[in-house]
Amino acid sequence: MVTSASLCTEAPRGILPYQAWYPYNTSTLVGFWSAYLHQIIAHAYGAFTNAACDTLMYGFIMQICPQFGILQHRFQCLPKSFAGITENVHQCEKNQLRNCVKHHLQILHYAEECNRVFDFLICLQFFVSSTVLCVSVYRLAQINLTSPDFAIIVMYLLCMLSQIFILCISGSYVTSESHNMVDGIYSMDWTSLNPQTQKSLVFIIIKCLRPIKFKSGNILLLSISSFNKLIRLSYSAFNVLQQSSGVYH
Repeated sequence: MVTSASLCTEAPRGILPYQAWYPYNTSTLVGFWSAYLHQIIAHAYGAFTNAACDTLMYGFIMQICPQFGILQHRFQCLPKSFAGITENVHQCEKNQLRNCVKHHLQILHYAEECNRVFDFLICLQFFVSSTVLCVSVYRLAQINLTSPDFAIIVMYLLCMLSQIFILCISGSYVTSESHNMVDGIYSMDWTSLNPQTQKSLVFIIIKCLRPIKFKSGNILLLSISSFNKLIRLSYSAFNVLQQSSGVYH
């Protein structure tokens, strides 16, 4: 949308979207449109790359949710898989339960690795987003509604909100799915299993009572409540900036 607006407003006047040096004269017709197309294409590629990086973390984190769904289904199908078995039932239950435990440990290890890899990026994203939010809102309060800059800042503000929101919502989904494992295991037909297998299920449930939580530096938690706190923090910072500006003037 910003590119289209530039094409309608700045291009007819011979103004490039960005001031840059080129090894040729950009004041000519061919030179201007060559530089203009270069900047527009670079801007589009930059936007695509930015969106890909934002959704990369979201994609890696959301891979955990279907794995919990698969594991929950394996637990619920566990009693049915032994319906026609009459020999070595206890050993079969033990082997199947061991496979489920390995799957669960692999999910926990994957979540731990994701949290370790994206730890700094999540912290940086929260810091940048909170700064951009308060500055953008402060800037919006000083711009006329009919100004072209108003729509541009609003779109940029929405993009920054979307970046941090998809991270927070993905963290909430993972926490919810990992906690739902308790209900999934308890709702299975565990009464038909061997007493030793039932005791093992109790230990698994105790392990699942501690859901996965994505944190950054053991301070920031990826959740909807953290997103709400970020909005409130940005609004408080906006009030401080507005009051400081009023005192200064």
